[in-house]
Amino acid sequence: MDSMLEEMATKLKNYFRRDERLKSLNGKLKRLKDQLAEIEYKLENTDIHLPEESLSISYEERVQGGHSVSGFAEKATIRIIKRLEERQAWYKSEIAYLEEKIDDINLDNGYIEDNIGMLEKGDYEFLKKKYGEDWTDERLGMKYGITHQAATDRKNKLLQNVANWEIWQSHDR
Repeated sequence: MDSMLEEMATKLKNYFRRDERLKSLNGKLKRLKDQLAEIEYKLENTDIHLPEESLSISYEERVQGGHSVSGFAEKATIRIIKRLEERQAWYKSEIAYLEEKIDDINLDNGYIEDNIGMLEKGDYEFLKKKYGEDWTDERLGMKYGITHQAATDRKNKLLQNVANWEIWQSHDR
C-alpha cells in the first residue's frame, strides 16, 4: 500500500474512532495543562522544597575557602528552578503538539465526513468494519462472501476513492 493510502487508512481509523481517540487526547491534554499550571505556580511563587541536607550549613560554607560565594542551598535552589523551567518548556511543547494533533483530526474528520457521505451504504459499512471495528481483510471477505484478496482490493479501491475526493476538495480551497 502506498503512503497516500496508508495516510488515508490512518485518517479513517481516526474518523471511525474519533470519540475514543479525542477523549484520550483531550484527557492527556488536560493532565499536561494541570501539571504545567502546577509548575508555573511553583516558579512564580518560588514554591520549592530543598532537601534536608541543603538546609544545614556545612563546614565548607562556614569556612568559604573557595572562589564560590554562593552556598549549597542557593545552588540547590538554582538547580531545582532550572529543572522546573526545563519541565515547563517540555510541557508547553507537548501541549502544542497535542493541540495540533486534535485540530488535525477534527479537520480531517470534517473532510472525511463529506467524502464518506457520498459512498454507497455497503461501502460505508465495509469501511466502518475495517477501520472502526478493526476487522481483518480475511474476516471482511468471509462476511461479504468474497475472497481475502477481493476484500483487500475493495478496501484499497475505497481508500483510493476517499483519498481522491480529499485531493479534489483541497483544490477547491
